[in-house]
Amino acid sequence: MNKIFSDMRAQTTPSDATVAELKERLVQKKRPAFRLKHLVAGACSIAVVCLCVLAIPGLELGQSRPIEPGTTNSELAYLKKWEERTLFEKYTTLEHLGKEYIIGGECELALGELISDGDMVGYDYYSDRRHTLPAEIYSIVGVDPAAAVAAIPEGEEVALLYATHDYSPRTLGELIDGLDLKNNLRFGKVYRSYFEDGKYISEVYTLELDEAVWTMLLADRELVNEGSDHYGLTLMGISIDVASTGQKNISLGINSEGYIQTNILGQAKSYNVGLEAVNDFYVYVIQNGSVERTVHDTTVPDAPVVTGGEELVIGTTSGGYSGN
Repeated sequence: MNKIFSDMRAQTTPSDATVAELKERLVQKKRPAFRLKHLVAGACSIAVVCLCVLAIPGLELGQSRPIEPGTTNSELAYLKKWEERTLFEKYTTLEHLGKEYIIGGECELALGELISDGDMVGYDYYSDRRHTLPAEIYSIVGVDPAAAVAAIPEGEEVALLYATHDYSPRTLGELIDGLDLKNNLRFGKVYRSYFEDGKYISEVYTLELDEAVWTMLLADRELVNEGSDHYGLTLMGISIDVASTGQKNISLGINSEGYIQTNILGQAKSYNVGLEAVNDFYVYVIQNGSVERTVHDTTVPDAPVVTGGEELVIGTTSGGYSGN
C-alpha cells in the first residue's frame, strides 16, 4: 500500500517545470487573486482514504507581490494583510473559560443567555502584532457551551461562532446532545474510491440519507468514542455540515473494522457500530444512490482488486476490503 501512495503522489505532484510555468503565467497575466475564505474538510476519499483540509482564514493565492526565482509551492499562497480581512478573518480565536475557541464563521443559530465577557484574538503576521477585541459571549440554544459559543464583538451587531477542539465527550449520545446534531447535522453526497483492474475509480452518490444514517449508524447512543485508535481507511465517506461548530464539508465515514469515524471539531472520533451496520449502510448507498462514476487514467499495478458489487465483504486485502 505504501507503494500505491508513493506512486500516486509522484503522479499528482507538479514538476519543477510546471511550477515555474505557473509562476510565469501569474506574473504575466496578473489575474485577480482567488480568495479562499473557507478551506474546509472534504469528505472525498482517495484509495478509500478521507483527506481533510483545515480552515485557513485570510488565505489567498499570491500574485500581488513579485514572484521571485526559486519560490516554492507553499510560497504561492500568503495571508491577507490585516486591513484586507473581514471581521471573522481577523479574530480567529476566542479566549473563554481558560480554553481557546476557534472561529467557525457567522453564527446562524439562535443565541441563548449571556455567559460572560471575553476577548476575541487575532494576529497580524506582517506587523508581528497580536490584536484583541472585547466581546460578549453567549450560549447557543441547544449547544453545550463547553463545545461552542457565540461572541458579539464590541461595537458590532453580528454574532460569530467559536468552537473548541478540546470538547471530546465520552459517548456518541453525548456528542449528539452536546452539539444538538439532531438539528444541526446535514448530510451531503457519499464518496467512494477503489481500484479495479489496476485503475483508480471514484464514485459520488446522491441520495436521501437522514433516516438511513440515524437508524443504521447513529442509533446506539452508548457507543464509546475510541478516538484515533480505529480511525483508518474509509469504505465510504459522507460529506457533512455541522451548523453548531461552523464546519462544512467534513467527513462521517465507515471503515472495514466496523467503525464510524468523523473529524467533527477537528479531532479523530471513532465508534464501533459493528460490521453488520457498516455492511447495511454500504449496501443501502450502492442500491439506492444515483452514482457518478469516474475511471481515472492513473494505473497502479500493485493495487488491490476491488469490484463494484452491491454486497460488501470485509476481507484482508491491503485496501481493507473487497466486494463481490
